[in-house]
Amino acid sequence: MTLFNAAISSLNRRIAYGSGSTGWSRAWLIAVGARLYQPAEVHMSTVNLLYNYTYVNSMLDTGPPAAFQIDGNLGGPAGIAEALLHSHETVTASSLDASNMTASSTGDSTHDPLVRLLPTLPQQWASNGGGFVKGLLARGGAQVDVSWTSDGKLDKANITSTTGNLLWVTLGTQPIGSTNGTQISIDGVGSGVFIRLVPRKGVSYTVTLK
Repeated sequence: MTLFNAAISSLNRRIAYGSGSTGWSRAWLIAVGARLYQPAEVHMSTVNLLYNYTYVNSMLDTGPPAAFQIDGNLGGPAGIAEALLHSHETVTASSLDASNMTASSTGDSTHDPLVRLLPTLPQQWASNGGGFVKGLLARGGAQVDVSWTSDGKLDKANITSTTGNLLWVTLGTQPIGSTNGTQISIDGVGSGVFIRLVPRKGVSYTVTLK
């Protein structure tokens, strides 16, 4: 946690001293803010990228003397996706209820992907009736559609496995293995803060608040 907080402090200092003055650097700030659970930074940098560093007639990232900067064109949407879905973490758990879940490390016999729904959703993206995204791809071979309400809460998510591989699902920023927090439910599977999902390939599973 000390390193995590240090990374946030470093990010804030760079912004305060002029970082983010190009489209590609704003794309990086969106992505890093999303990974560090900083929704205000995600929103601010997204607005900054769109208003100050894209062409109004094409939304391509400005990049004089070149026609555009590909880093900003691809990095901006990638950062936005990162704010809505995380799947970079892997966990180890021998029980079905996640009571002994830990972050996996090198040498562990199992490294099951952990899917976090709406980990860094800015409140501004929820105003005016909520929102939704479709077709996000999570590590482990899952396609995710997710929608949220006007107050930033999960409406529902649909997870469709393309591989049939086991994965864990949680909402937001719950610490790995925590039994306290917002519980979710998956039809036909169960409920909890963390849910173990052994999907059938091609089958869609609906996630809602419990």
